[in-house]
Amino acid sequence: MVGFFNDPDEFTVSNIDIINKQCEKTGGYCYIPPTLLKKIKDRVKNKRFRSNRKFIFDIKKFVNTGVI
Repeated sequence: MVGFFNDPDEFTVSNIDIINKQCEKTGGYCYIPPTLLKKIKDRVKNKRFRSNRKFIFDIKKFVNTGVI
């Protein structure tokens, strides 16, 4: 899941839980802009959120290995 979010207020406890559960189910991550990730880091700690700058590296790994 890649998000083009820019508002930290979109990341309510409820929304974070929904996104996190979906990512856990699929074995993936929610990739968001690094500036936003810094703003909400305390809310998404230990959850499946990553900087979208890591997306290309994870995709390359997936193509080569089948896992992220």
